[in-house]
Amino acid sequence: MGYEEIPGSLNLTMRNFWAGWFPGIIHNDIPGDMSDPSRPVGFRDCNNVTYYEGKLKKFPGYSTVTSSELSAGNVFTSIYYSRVLNSVVGTVNTAIYRDLDNASPTAITGAIVASASARPHWTDWQFETTSLAIGTDGTNPAWKWNGSGNAALLGGTPPVGEFIVAWQQAVWIAKTSTETSTVFFSNLGDPEVWTTNDDYKFDAPITGMAVLGDLLVVFTEDHIGVLNGTNNRRLTKVDRYISGIGCNASHSIHNCKFGGREVLVFHARDGWYFFDGSRTIVKLSDPIQQKYYGTATESWNAARFQYMAGAWYPRHNWYLAALADGGDIANQFKVALDMARPFN
Repeated sequence: MGYEEIPGSLNLTMRNFWAGWFPGIIHNDIPGDMSDPSRPVGFRDCNNVTYYEGKLKKFPGYSTVTSSELSAGNVFTSIYYSRVLNSVVGTVNTAIYRDLDNASPTAITGAIVASASARPHWTDWQFETTSLAIGTDGTNPAWKWNGSGNAALLGGTPPVGEFIVAWQQAVWIAKTSTETSTVFFSNLGDPEVWTTNDDYKFDAPITGMAVLGDLLVVFTEDHIGVLNGTNNRRLTKVDRYISGIGCNASHSIHNCKFGGREVLVFHARDGWYFFDGSRTIVKLSDPIQQKYYGTATESWNAARFQYMAGAWYPRHNWYLAALADGGDIANQFKVALDMARPFN
């Protein structure tokens, strides 16, 4: 059985089939030109589908978590998969839960106080026989969970910071209310011992933090700094490793795979980029650039960029993000980037 080309029609290419708009609502056509591959075209009535492996597929759906604690009116403020504990943990209003991917999550709040208005960050810690998921919200003392019982306060005197990562056998916490440009680190091999003046000060308020290989990457609003080295107290600090582009959505930062290597995907003022550790960053969102310059109803709700949530979907090597569109006040718009074909 063969296929006949209809006179006057044009074959679709991967480039002009990028039209993976994934809202659950009707949208307008995206301007473009089918005859010009450099001007990708959007389609109507392609809601909740994406192009993958040569065919249209439904966009990943969801399973309802049926728990009274997670009923209407309660708000997820963080969700995190702990690989060292093999559990999905997170915060809902002021409560901390484990097994958030199950029908009946279990509260592990205990005596911990979490902020309902903050968006906590988490990291995994594993050293010798100790495995922990550690969270912080920038308002209350950091907490830990070891996989059983309730969460507890992280010991010692850790700074009350907004961002947290584990790197080079230490825990790193950044941006306290009084030192917004500072990254603090724990003692080697012990996240519950903190020594005065073990810190690095950057040149602007920190907006996010992540680990990429041997680098600790520190984002600000309009540039990217790094720490590098092997001795935590004698690291090389570069305040402006990348100038002119920074991150304005800390939960958009995720480690992804591109071309067989690890990169950090993140959102800046004018779109999504990836950083691979070199002095050159790569912009990923040119095909949807009009969403940054349209009218209030045509563009994203820029005032809510800070609440954007991103994730890497390793099964298909997709970077996914949820954000607010137009005048929306919730992250009801989903976008996807196929990291195997990011420029198509």
